[in-house]
Amino acid sequence: MEELRRRLEEDELRRLEERYEKLRKLREYKKDRLHEVFPDLTRLIDDTLFKKLEGPKELELDIELEWDKSKLRGKPWRSLTNLLSVKESWQDFLFSIEGKDVQLPKIEYKLAIKVKPKYYKGRFWRLATVRDALKYYNLVQSIQPLHFAEYMKVSVTAEGKKLLEESFVSKDCKDYTGKPKITYKDSITLEDIPKVVRYYKPIEKFIFDDLKDRGLTLTCAVREGESIVRKYANKRRLVVRKPEDISNMVENYLAYEFVVDTNLIDKAYPDRIIWDIDPSPYINYAILRDFVNEFRGWLAEFGFLTKLRRTGGRGVHVIANLDYTKRPDNYPSYPRQLKFGTLYSRVGGEGLVWNSAQDLIKVSSLAFGYEKKKKGRGFPLTIEKEDPSQRLWNIYVDWSTAIKDKGVRSLGSIHKTTGRICLPIELMPSRKFEILDKFSEIRRVAANPSLLYESPLPKSSFQAVEEVFRKYSWVSEEYINLGPEKFCAKYVWP
Repeated sequence: MEELRRRLEEDELRRLEERYEKLRKLREYKKDRLHEVFPDLTRLIDDTLFKKLEGPKELELDIELEWDKSKLRGKPWRSLTNLLSVKESWQDFLFSIEGKDVQLPKIEYKLAIKVKPKYYKGRFWRLATVRDALKYYNLVQSIQPLHFAEYMKVSVTAEGKKLLEESFVSKDCKDYTGKPKITYKDSITLEDIPKVVRYYKPIEKFIFDDLKDRGLTLTCAVREGESIVRKYANKRRLVVRKPEDISNMVENYLAYEFVVDTNLIDKAYPDRIIWDIDPSPYINYAILRDFVNEFRGWLAEFGFLTKLRRTGGRGVHVIANLDYTKRPDNYPSYPRQLKFGTLYSRVGGEGLVWNSAQDLIKVSSLAFGYEKKKKGRGFPLTIEKEDPSQRLWNIYVDWSTAIKDKGVRSLGSIHKTTGRICLPIELMPSRKFEILDKFSEIRRVAANPSLLYESPLPKSSFQAVEEVFRKYSWVSEEYINLGPEKFCAKYVWP
């Protein structure tokens, strides 16, 4: 009997390996992957401009870059020399390039880009102005070769007054001092911790079930700059066993944000599936609202019972409790860079379960977009975070939440950059949430913690997972064959 079981397992492994290798060979891996030298300044620009704009003003956004041609290879450099085509399509931008013969190696080139965001008036002039400035900045960031620059300076001027100026160098540059020349202050600082403690005390019992017996990643306040992240105490994962542990962690570790794992602390497999949905700054809010509501309805048709939370940022979490104790029998694995034998030797059967959880998020998102496109109303959707050409204008569904000992912001948690709270909501609201002072929402919820209450969610059937993989097993192969952009253009986007 034992021998028969062993042979069956070997046959199953062999079939999976054959399917895996077939899919893996379809993918063309990039030999020179894009390395983003500079951090994303989006949140810095957003935060700084919103605070410093005192009235409707005409802005000027200046971006200066310098790089060494000898460090560029192939297509990125060719696309930089072809900036004329970008200039023709981007009428609002003023480009100027300084440099000699492009054939000469080791010649420093300088690129200056200037643009004037629109002049907005009316009730929401501040929000519209900042959004327009971010739109132009992110367009520039989408030019691939610029990520190879050695030096970058970004400045925003309003009628002669400089509101923002940041400059920094790459790690390869001789002037690199050990950290990028950029500073940023998170929303909660050490001075705010007494208010955070007073917030968590009355809401402990309302958020306890969401944190109980799960590994935690804490965001801990500092006096200024980027907050500290903690996962372990005495070489063991941080975990909450009783409600008062929550406020104790706030007091002992100066924590204000709790990120909970999708698996329980003593379990090898996930019991939650989370679709972390984030819109780009240029997605109309109604599009995001419709996407989330319709996506939840589509998941319900397959048997996924879900609840919805606002993350505290611009996005939402769609959460399904699931009895995920094995890899689906008909799991069509996305190919990985490693060969199957190498991958299996490293992650084993348990790792394949986590891989299938990630791929469930990918396949279900793409399949929903495919179904909407078939009915004549697609959504601007992507699952590729590292591809700026997709990410810039689309709704992004993050699949990295389905990784062992990793998760998303917990119920009631304070958002690292906005200071807003992760709250449960049954339906997306018809209008945007108001932008409040970072403590306005904290005080409101602490005074009325029942705002955090959400009904218990029954576990969805594992058959729902297998049904999605069975019906849409073609998605991964087609996605790899065509590439993400062509696939989405053909099957997903409007």
